[in-house]
Amino acid sequence: MMTDPTRIQEEVAVPVLITQKARQIAHQFAQQQPDEAKAQQVYLNTLAVCTLNNYLKILGIASDPSNCDSWNPLMRMTTNVADLDVIGRGRIECRPICAFDRDTTSVCYVPTEVQDERIAYVVVQIEPEQPEALILGFVEQVDREEVPLNNLRPMSELPIYLDQYQPDSLTERVTQLTHWLHGQIETGWHTLDEVLGISLTHYQWQNTRSLEAESTAPVLSRVVRGKIFEVPIQQGVEPIVLITELVPKSEANLGIELKICPPTQQAFLPVGLAMTVIDAVGEAVMHAQAREENRMIELGFHGEVGDRFSLRIELGDVTIDEAFVV
Repeated sequence: MMTDPTRIQEEVAVPVLITQKARQIAHQFAQQQPDEAKAQQVYLNTLAVCTLNNYLKILGIASDPSNCDSWNPLMRMTTNVADLDVIGRGRIECRPICAFDRDTTSVCYVPTEVQDERIAYVVVQIEPEQPEALILGFVEQVDREEVPLNNLRPMSELPIYLDQYQPDSLTERVTQLTHWLHGQIETGWHTLDEVLGISLTHYQWQNTRSLEAESTAPVLSRVVRGKIFEVPIQQGVEPIVLITELVPKSEANLGIELKICPPTQQAFLPVGLAMTVIDAVGEAVMHAQAREENRMIELGFHGEVGDRFSLRIELGDVTIDEAFVV
C-alpha cells in the first residue's frame, strides 16, 4: 500500500497562528506595490516570514526580519524575496505555498534570485482566510526553481540543524566604510536619489552641518549613501532612512556622520526613535533621540582606519544594530 506524501506532510506540519500584527504588516507592504499580482506576492511572502519568525521565537531562537531584503521596500518591489535573519547564523528563505498548489503540483517554487546566501529554505502553507499557517518543512539547499515537497525535512530537525550550522563568514554583515571611497558599496546601501528621491547636490545645500565644512578635502571625495529600515509602530510599520556620510580627513582618518530621517512621503520621525553609537568594546559613546516633529537626528565623529563601531537604532522594544569598520 502506497503512502500519500500529502498526508505525511500534513501530519508533520507545524501549525502557527497568523497574528493580527503580521496581517497588518503584510497588508501595509502589499499596498505599496504597483499592481495586484505583485501585492498578492508580497502579502504572502510577508506572512511566511512573520510565521517563521513567530515560530522561532516560540523555540527561543533569535531572529529578526528588520534588516533583511524582505523588509526593504526597494527589494520587495523589484524581487520575489522572503528572507528572515537567524541571528548569528544566517538567513532562511520562507517560501509560501497554498493547499491547492501542494495537492496538484507537490512542489514549491523558489526563485533563482534567492538561491544564494541562504542557510535553509522553509516552506509555509498559507490560506489568507485561515487563522493558522502550516510550516511544512525545510531543505538546506536548492539548485532549481521547483523543490519537491517530499524532499522536505520535518521542522523538528531545524533547531539541531541550526545548532550545527557554522556561517562561512560574518564579515559580510559589517559595512566596510573605507571600501566606499574606492567605489565598493555593500548590498542594501543606495544613493540618496534611490532612497529619498533627491540629488547629492540638493543634499549638500540642505545640510550645512555636514562634516564637509570641517574638511579641506574636495567635495567629490565625499561619499554619501542611504539604507532603508522599517520599524514596527502601533498601526503596522514605518520606514526610516539611515544616511551615512564619509568625509576623508587624511589617508587614515575619516569624518563620519550618521543621520536618520523619514522618507520623502513622511513628515517626521517616530517619536522616541533613538540612535546610539557603540564602540568596539560595547560602550555607548553617543546618543540622540527623536522628539515631537523631528525631521532628522544625527551623530558625527571621526574614525581611523581599522576602527570598529556599531549604530543601534531603537524604538520601543525593537532594536536594529548596524555594524561598521572604518
